Amino acid sequence: FPSHEQIGAAYVMGKWSSKEWQIITGVRAEHTSQGYDMLYPLGELRPSGTQDYWDILPSIHTKYALEHNQNLRFSYFRSINRPGFFEIVPGKIINEEYQERGNPDLKRAVADNIDFRYEYFPNASDQLMAGVFYKNIQNPIEYTLQVDETRGQDVFYTPGNFGTAQNYGLELGVIKYFQNFGFKANYTYTNSIVTGK
Repeated sequence: FPSHEQIGAAYVMGKWSSKEWQIITGVRAEHTSQGYDMLYPLGELRPSGTQDYWDILPSIHTKYALEHNQNLRFSYFRSINRPGFFEIVPGKIINEEYQERGNPDLKRAVADNIDFRYEYFPNASDQLMAGVFYKNIQNPIEYTLQVDETRGQDVFYTPGNFGTAQNYGLELGVIKYFQNFGFKANYTYTNSIVTGK
């Protein structure tokens, strides 16, 4: 499959800080161009295709010092998940249990991410962190079995966009040293929901 993928970006960023506060904010503009041209099509409806789009991705990250060894952090940022090359090419891949095929109409997923975290550093080597997060994802990419549009007896495992996804949870982390020996523990709870078509 001859293909092309070009990604261009431009961004501006600003930083402000005081004794207690540090704020970093900015915006990033990204241009994506992905395309394919199947050399040996086998009846696909679109043996050639291109996706071309712009994204504006703002962000803000703040830190507030409660004490010299304790911080509160808050951040918001928008991010994208671009489809992979084989996810948009409609050619068949024959596997043992099913046939896989790309989706030329697949859109990128756009996520708004919010994080809030408490940090405690009792000494130079130990730390305790606790945080919560929330993600709202438009057009999440999920794989499903789909019936072929022209040959109803053919079923393909293919990616698609499915409404809106919400992902939230909490994270706990601790690092503790006893002289030269230490341990690190992490715990994450995540709840994910996809709603829509």
